[in-house]
Amino acid sequence: MTATQDQAVASAARGAGINTLGSVITALSQFVLAYLVAQSFGDAGAGIFLAASAIYMILGNTAKVGSETSMVYFVSRLRADEPGARVAPLVARMVRPVLITSVALAAITLLASSALAELFADDAVDDLRWSIIAAAPFIPAWPLAALYLGGTRGLGSMRPTALIHQIIRPVLQLVGVIVGAMLDVSLPWLTLLWVAPIGITVPLARRAFLQLDGRTDVDLPDGAAIWAYARPRGLSTTFQIAMERLDVLIVSAIAGEAAAGVYGTLSRLITSGNFFMFSVSQAMAPQISKLFAVGDLPGARRLYHATAAWTMIPVWPLFLLCATRPETALGVFGDEFVVGADALRILGIGMLFASAFGPVDFVLLMRGRSKRSLVNVALALAVNVVLDLVLVPTYGIEGAAIAWVAGVIVYRMLPTWQIFSDVKLIPFGRPGLLVGLLAVTVFGLAGLVPVSSFLAVAGVSMLAGLVFLGLIAALSGPLDLGPAAAPIKAKFSR
Repeated sequence: MTATQDQAVASAARGAGINTLGSVITALSQFVLAYLVAQSFGDAGAGIFLAASAIYMILGNTAKVGSETSMVYFVSRLRADEPGARVAPLVARMVRPVLITSVALAAITLLASSALAELFADDAVDDLRWSIIAAAPFIPAWPLAALYLGGTRGLGSMRPTALIHQIIRPVLQLVGVIVGAMLDVSLPWLTLLWVAPIGITVPLARRAFLQLDGRTDVDLPDGAAIWAYARPRGLSTTFQIAMERLDVLIVSAIAGEAAAGVYGTLSRLITSGNFFMFSVSQAMAPQISKLFAVGDLPGARRLYHATAAWTMIPVWPLFLLCATRPETALGVFGDEFVVGADALRILGIGMLFASAFGPVDFVLLMRGRSKRSLVNVALALAVNVVLDLVLVPTYGIEGAAIAWVAGVIVYRMLPTWQIFSDVKLIPFGRPGLLVGLLAVTVFGLAGLVPVSSFLAVAGVSMLAGLVFLGLIAALSGPLDLGPAAAPIKAKFSR
């Protein structure tokens, strides 16, 4: 173990810690938001709101055209060679194409709003159409903020992403939905109150990036190199968000708004774990990119094993709870949502497996393999959509859950095989095995406790969580959390 490896692991751990705190706030905000929408508008109304938000997120991520991950990849490599590199000109190159693409998509969405509403809604076409219209003008805000925040992560700081993207934005969105629920607004107005805070994040993200930028002028990659990396990543980002959101639209189109409301709510619950996984991935990406840039494969292997384990720490308890007590988890939203218990159990079991692979796609991307990533995501999305069309008409939301899990497994296994073929890296090491064993033992035993009410289950889960975190702290050495904790211990030992 070298000092450089320790520094990379420590930086990733601190960044993951900051991002995870933000992810907790994001996940709680999403949970409360889903609860309020379900209580105020029922399963059918929730289906319309989730369909409109799904369309917005798919288009907003499409408009990024790969700029966010490109900034992490290129900026971190420039900083590996020159710590004081000035990278604002690199980001400026991406602003114009992102803006043009996003404005064009917003205009197309406005023109196609009626057709989209008729495709994905049966009994509430007007509500969905006006909800799409309300969200469309804010499409440019999502990719522009993501571009600047990608630049800040490439510069080595996770704080702007955690503060702006994971705390300020979701909290303001939640406040907007609370106000809407209190005023008993219509679904289009609720969508507007949800989407408007995203516009605030653009100037905040730009300011954070400019404050972090360096002062040393360096030779920047040419436009051809940037776009050769960015274009495949742009498409793969679109496919990734489609995998998360398209199921709701397909269920709405085939099974109706009520089924989409149930499935959208339970999928929001299970994919809240993605916030935690993504937070670790974002912190790991610039560090492993630097290690690859200097040819330190042992360091990359160590960081990959550690971050795969860190990813499991917050999400395996959630997925085990969804797999063992789905009725209790969904009963919070109302009796009509409990019918989704079997679907939630399927998603929970599937995500236990998928999350064990860690930030595998980010490792592939930081190797510069954006084209491979695109092919992987495209194949996974194809599996998901085909199985949706085959299974949803017969099995409803349980079929959608099976389709989604199948797509996610493909999405994890393909890059794992490719990274192993490339540099002999695998995500499974001692840290991940330890976390998995602890989580299954502690929360598996908690799942056997014969309680069913929400408060009783919450109490048992909190107790299990404290035991789990205590064991994680005791095993911080094998889990490679020591380098991150060293500065804290030194501070308190003075």
